[in-house]
Amino acid sequence: MARPSLRLLHCADLHLTHSAWDASIATLRALREVATQRGAEQVLMAGDLFDSSKQPDAFSDAVAEEMAQFPVFVAAIPGNHDLLYSRSDPDPFGRLFDQLGREALAVTDEAGACVELAEGRMRLWGRGMPEHTPENDPLAGLPLLDEGGSWRVAMAHGYLMDAPNGRSSPIIPRRHRAALGTYDYVALGHHHSPHRLDFEGTLLMDSGSASPIVGHGSYAIVDLEESGVRVELGELPTSQYRRMR
Repeated sequence: MARPSLRLLHCADLHLTHSAWDASIATLRALREVATQRGAEQVLMAGDLFDSSKQPDAFSDAVAEEMAQFPVFVAAIPGNHDLLYSRSDPDPFGRLFDQLGREALAVTDEAGACVELAEGRMRLWGRGMPEHTPENDPLAGLPLLDEGGSWRVAMAHGYLMDAPNGRSSPIIPRRHRAALGTYDYVALGHHHSPHRLDFEGTLLMDSGSASPIVGHGSYAIVDLEESGVRVELGELPTSQYRRMR
């Protein structure tokens, strides 16, 4: 039985920060506009939503207000910039998703978790980030999924590479060959420039940084169709937001 097509907006590395308050909020509004205009049915944010945990509550509240207005459900995972490196640090990532409640979902289980989204048309696997070290494998625990009539998508945050090279949070596809073969799309974050890898029939895609300040303001529109997975890259108007900073 053919699965109905599904369109995603995949973004990552927004690096929202109170020190560039106006530009950060404008970035969220621009992504919301993209989601609306392109008819995205699901938004995936693959880590580093905030630039650091040291964000005042007023700023995370402003981010929550903007994200609550997204036209479709938002699912996210934390990245290394969302980690708490001190017990005294505030937790803007946790505060944000507590405020959004059922309007969004953060997958933060350090062992990984699989959830059903898009009215059961997609199963999404994600994992929290317990640490950002060479020992942290962002795909650790990736399960094999049967088709089950739904699209199978994973999210991870780390460096896509062929073999360990000392960098933290390495994503090495060959380590997870069997499991990856059961997924249609893997939404990655961490690289600030887009990067695509077709690994034995499974598409792994880093959308690049959606921040027009630290990156190129890039995002990916992903069409999951039985004829194949299609990805179209886009960019937010970077010059406008850099002026805001």
